[in-house]
Amino acid sequence: MVTHDQRVLELHNGYRGRCFMLGNGPSLLRQDLTPLQRESTFVCNAFPKWKERPFEPTFYGVTDIIQKPFLDSLMPYVETLETPWKFNVQWASRREVHDDRLIYVEKAPDHVQVQGDGLVGLGDELPPIPTGRTTPLTLVQLALWFGFRELYFLGFEQHGGYVYDPDAIRTHQGYQMERHVRYYRAIQRCAERARAEIEAAGGTLADCTPDGYLTGQYKEIPAKAVLPYKRFEELL
Repeated sequence: MVTHDQRVLELHNGYRGRCFMLGNGPSLLRQDLTPLQRESTFVCNAFPKWKERPFEPTFYGVTDIIQKPFLDSLMPYVETLETPWKFNVQWASRREVHDDRLIYVEKAPDHVQVQGDGLVGLGDELPPIPTGRTTPLTLVQLALWFGFRELYFLGFEQHGGYVYDPDAIRTHQGYQMERHVRYYRAIQRCAERARAEIEAAGGTLADCTPDGYLTGQYKEIPAKAVLPYKRFEELL
């Protein structure tokens, strides 16, 4: 039995048009994001720590938090967001890692991944959410469920700090900020599968991240482009 909060199900197809999906990469500091105040946006994880954020997001989500003390430490920042739509995408086996100020969304077991099992959110039922191997790709499936079909990434990076701490050498959960090529490849495969399924449904998945590795621009890890690059300014 799927255990999503009923509020998630009630948001089905409540929106339309485009949504910007934000990671926490420091490239956000190199872009004028003030126009996002007029757009639908989905931010994630420790984004609320960015005190100088130039807009208030439409949606917020966390995924895969495995330690309740860390979630507790994050919540004072999360409460600074004005949006009422704050989600915790979490495995049913870790339901205790939750906070009632977040809307619970059941996540599929971690071996169920977009790269092999495909997306959810495009149909009229919402199974547990497969992992996209990184939070923005996982949350894309909620954006699809809400009715968005034109999706653009911003700040989609796994290297070089965070927008709220550009010099960070550890992740927001305290781990050494090191990524292996195999991890990057898995994210790329998830993004490629997601793009194919969204485009087959008449939608768009693209990346506005300067020097992003999903668009093949991040030269330190050579890889083919799996998403088209769109200049954020041109979309506006």
